[in-house]
Amino acid sequence: MDVNSHYGDEKDPVSVKSEFILSLCEIAMGSKFGLDPAEKSIIDRCVRKVYQKYISNPIPENMPVLGDLYHALRQVNSKAVNNTADALEIYVAVIRKASVRRILKRKFLSI
Repeated sequence: MDVNSHYGDEKDPVSVKSEFILSLCEIAMGSKFGLDPAEKSIIDRCVRKVYQKYISNPIPENMPVLGDLYHALRQVNSKAVNNTADALEIYVAVIRKASVRRILKRKFLSI
């Protein structure tokens, strides 16, 4: 979920990233009708929440990952958004497995 100050040209980079994430969620949900306005608002709020730490201190360690958004969505008490989190879960799991493989590969190659 990388973003920098030049992401999105003149617009707020987090707003541009939020638009992208909303599109990703709609695709993950597989709905031909898209997300309803309440779902979009909650997802946008969660995207902004997970970027707060990075915006305050823009170092690579503070860059949120999809798992951070997944956990923020899970904290919201909304059936509709829980369905979105369910749809994202497979992507979070795949990314997590790929990250673990990269870490292990680097560790064993450096021995």
